[in-house]
Amino acid sequence: MKLIPLAVIGAALMVGNAEAGTQIVWRSSTTGAIAAPATTEPPTETPPPIVTPPSGPTLTLSYSGQLAVSAGASVSLSPVVSHGSGQYTYSYFQSLPLGLTFDGSTGKLGGKALVRGSYSISIAVTDKASGDSTMTSITLVVS
Repeated sequence: MKLIPLAVIGAALMVGNAEAGTQIVWRSSTTGAIAAPATTEPPTETPPPIVTPPSGPTLTLSYSGQLAVSAGASVSLSPVVSHGSGQYTYSYFQSLPLGLTFDGSTGKLGGKALVRGSYSISIAVTDKASGDSTMTSITLVVS
């Protein structure tokens, strides 16, 4: 006569109980009995929610002021920013024409255009509150 190991009998009983819809009772030394439904089904996974940021108007930048001036004339160009918090930082790329300055806290270009030529200047603005940024290019013509 062959002996069936006790673990095989226990596994068969657990499978039989799971199919019958009974519960498995776990014993905890600190909290007592914890009942859990017996099931042979794998747990279902809930997919994480898809988070879509709100779509609103995007930050825009343009400049107001005279973009065509005579050599030696005063230049005053001011940024016009839309759809932002009102608190910005500015930066520019490329060289400024001789005689002009750029204020990174206000975005203003000013001074006297001293040398004739056509100057393309790219300027970026960053919204301090949201971190959003955008860039625009202007062309200043000094004749």
